[in-house]
Amino acid sequence: MTKREREREADKIRKFLRTAMIFFLIGIGLVAVANILWGDAFLGDMQHWPCPWFLAGLIGGTLTGGWYVGGKVIAQKAEESTQKARLTDAYACYIAFLIGGPIMFFPVIIKRTLQLRKLENQDDEDGWRG
Repeated sequence: MTKREREREADKIRKFLRTAMIFFLIGIGLVAVANILWGDAFLGDMQHWPCPWFLAGLIGGTLTGGWYVGGKVIAQKAEESTQKARLTDAYACYIAFLIGGPIMFFPVIIKRTLQLRKLENQDDEDGWRG
C-alpha cells in the first residue's frame, strides 16, 4: 500500500468516525429534547437507576450512532457481494440494521480507531526510512 493510498484510507476512516460521533451526539440531543418535553416521565422506571440521564443519553446516542454504523457496514457488504439481491435479504438487512447497529456501534468504532492508528504508525515508520 502506497503512502497516498494509506492517506486516502485514513481520511475515509476519519470521516467515518467523525460522522458516527455526530450521529451519537444527535441521539444525546434527542434525549435532551425528550427531557425538556416530558421531563422525568420520559425515563419511566429508569429513574430508580443510578445516573438515569447519563444512561438514557448513552442509549440514545448508541441507537442513532449504531444505526449510522450499521447502515454503513451493510452498504459496504452489499457493494462487496457478488450475489443477486433478493427481497428476503432486504428483510434480514433491515433487522440487522435496527438491532445489530446499536450492538456493534462501540466495537466498530474501536476497530476503526485501531485501523487509523495502524495507518498513522505506518506513515511514521515510512517517514524515517526515507
